[in-house]
Amino acid sequence: MIRHLIDFFKIIRWKNVLIYWFIQSLFFIKFYEQINQKDLFFLLVVFFSFIGIAGNIHNNVTDYELDKLKDKSVSFDKKNYSFLYISLYISSLLIIVDFFKNIQTNYLILLFIALMLIISYNIFLKKIALLGNIAVSVASVIAILLPLKMSIFQNNFPFHFTAIMIILVSMMRELAKDMEDKNIDKQFSYKTLPILNLKISKIVFYILSILFFVIILFYYNIFKSLFLLFFIIISAILIIWSINNIVKNKFEQATRLLKLLMLAGIILVVFGID
Repeated sequence: MIRHLIDFFKIIRWKNVLIYWFIQSLFFIKFYEQINQKDLFFLLVVFFSFIGIAGNIHNNVTDYELDKLKDKSVSFDKKNYSFLYISLYISSLLIIVDFFKNIQTNYLILLFIALMLIISYNIFLKKIALLGNIAVSVASVIAILLPLKMSIFQNNFPFHFTAIMIILVSMMRELAKDMEDKNIDKQFSYKTLPILNLKISKIVFYILSILFFVIILFYYNIFKSLFLLFFIIISAILIIWSINNIVKNKFEQATRLLKLLMLAGIILVVFGID
């Protein structure tokens, strides 16, 4: 029983789920007084938790044989877990249907887009150069920012800055992850950018890194925050360290550093920018 429970938490990628809940908890604590629809906020967190967990399970089911070669697989009953992720997808759709009466159409479209991106990614987008990376990045932005955006009123929270930051770091992390999995993905007919051309993948990674710094320096000129300056120093260390790992083909270390960078960035925008 305990062994099955441990395996379940591995399959749903419990660390990612906890990070997401941590981020949303920070938003809730920071903006408690300004969140005028707290029930909506929590329901949206549940919605994105459902599609996130479903997406992780779906990914494990579709990549079952591939994960065995990576020596990262957990033995599980594919039929039962397939039923579980389909149930979670359906539950997510039901939540969207429940929103129809009270939510603006543009927000409903974003919820549906996030769900479709996760499903499409697991079915075919993750096999296509850059499209899978973009899908994950866009879905991440929607999942992280939309609960706050839909339930807060008249706030100066830098949504655009945060969205750009999440997209760039997520793109960098997904690209590094594709580099890490290049040799095994190739055996399963994937056409990710590192499989097509590893050197170009590294160049794209370097370009994204430079773009990230250009944008945060631009926003530093706007906010003039000491916390933002501190974040620039921290992000410089993490990205240079990541680039060094990419150059040395130590891709797994790079993905871990970039996940840490995203978390540091969220803490910045929650507590460092008013």
